[in-house]
Amino acid sequence: MANIKKMLFWKQEELGGNLIALDITKRKLLYFNKVNNKPACLIISLKDIHSCTIKKQYHPINAGGLMHKKLQDYLKSILLHFSFKNSNRAIALSIYNEQKDKQEEAECLELKAKEWETTISKLLTKQIAERA
Repeated sequence: MANIKKMLFWKQEELGGNLIALDITKRKLLYFNKVNNKPACLIISLKDIHSCTIKKQYHPINAGGLMHKKLQDYLKSILLHFSFKNSNRAIALSIYNEQKDKQEEAECLELKAKEWETTISKLLTKQIAERA
């Protein structure tokens, strides 16, 4: 795939069962995952992205629930969330999903997601500065 698009990955990493890669020269983010046991690839142009943030989804927590369990025990998913410029559109890439990833991996995957969020946000900031 990278050869077809003539992409050069500056950073790439396996996150859970997914692969994320970044070509900083072309300002493209690639995300490989499986949908219904079939490989899928998504290419996101950072030129079109307004922001990148981490979103976490939790199971409902009953009153007093955190006295017996940690917040991490209620975690359902960690997503890398992208909002687009000039649009209400957004896309979320799965970094952790309790149904396919081990709970012990959640903390490590969250740290990796934060690294990606920081890296991409810096590129977006640099992109704005170059236009100014």
